[in-house]
Amino acid sequence: MKLKFYRILFGIRGWFTSALNHFGTQADLEAEISHHLEQNQHHLESSGLSSKQARKLSLREFGNAERLKEECRDNWGMQTLSNITRDARFAFRKMSKNKVTTLIAITILALSIGAATSVFSIVNTVLLNELPVPNPQELRMIYWKGSQTKIRSCSNDYVKQMGPTSISDGLSHPIFLALRERCRDYAEVFAFDLVKESTAQIGNHTFATKLLLVSDNFLSGLHAKPAIGRGFEASDVAQSAPNVVISHDVWAKYFHSRPDAIGSTIRLSGDLYTVIGVAPNGFEGVNPGQAISFYLPMTENSRFLHKPLSTDWHWGTRTMLRLKPGAKDKQVKQLLDAAFIPMIADLAQEPEIVLATGHAGQRCSIPPSGRFRSGHQLRHFARLRSGRVLPNHHTLYNPDFRGIACNSSLIRKSH
Repeated sequence: MKLKFYRILFGIRGWFTSALNHFGTQADLEAEISHHLEQNQHHLESSGLSSKQARKLSLREFGNAERLKEECRDNWGMQTLSNITRDARFAFRKMSKNKVTTLIAITILALSIGAATSVFSIVNTVLLNELPVPNPQELRMIYWKGSQTKIRSCSNDYVKQMGPTSISDGLSHPIFLALRERCRDYAEVFAFDLVKESTAQIGNHTFATKLLLVSDNFLSGLHAKPAIGRGFEASDVAQSAPNVVISHDVWAKYFHSRPDAIGSTIRLSGDLYTVIGVAPNGFEGVNPGQAISFYLPMTENSRFLHKPLSTDWHWGTRTMLRLKPGAKDKQVKQLLDAAFIPMIADLAQEPEIVLATGHAGQRCSIPPSGRFRSGHQLRHFARLRSGRVLPNHHTLYNPDFRGIACNSSLIRKSH
């Protein structure tokens, strides 16, 4: 094994040496062939032949010189490089003769490569990347579906209605607490709510930002261990403590990665918050394409909510879970249904929990049980996700509270 490794190493060294000495070796070959032909020509001239006859006979006796050059270059291992060099020269000569056509072709290629790169970046971020947390395959998104829903929404966030069935990822906070308690032995259920627009002030720097309201077990449920400091605890929620966990990028940019960032104060939408921890490097929340800079505890009367958490009007709590060792999806779903169905029986018919893969976070996708019946429904769904239209005229809409987005995703179904 060791001998084979050294052979490969020496082979690579020889290839690079040949590449560096390629042009010098090529010139030596040309000189060697010319010298051989001249020597043979002089020998033939001394036997009485004319210079022209001697030259012709010398070339005939020597054979095909170009073929010999190709064989030598093959033995050097540089034939491919030589071919590429000659092809490149030929291509540049052709392009220099047709400058307009060349400019058009280069422009089209540049635009195509840029567009393809942009599309791939979006697809990679939204669909392909996994969350940078340990064992992301254990994560699940929690949806629910039901027919004849009678739940009112407090915002214009999306909901998808397919025939008689409504599918949503939004729950009321009391239902989230019930689900978390019911399957505590089999899964860690945690919640979050995206605030799309806020302002932050750190020292003399003021900027627009996104933040995430999270349950006390959000970071621990994701196994996202803070780089420094700590995550949230039950006391932070119970006491409505003005604490915040900042992203690693914010810590590096505005605090220069100093440990004394812990305990410092910042302003979010005008209110003071104390930094208690820094999120892991590379962790940007669970919403693909929407990097989160600040994490706040999800408290009853948070100023970033339009209504208190416990009200019937607030159905904007998104939930995920992490399966514990040995737990199965079917087993956890049964436990979730057992807690969920009685609490929503008066609000929807045939309700049930739907678990979707959560390794990439809250993807911009349809729940696994949903199907579109027409291209119009698909386009309408895309507009809803982008926030360009209201879900429908039956959704009860209220303006953003103090400029802050209020998330929810349920509707009152029309009959």
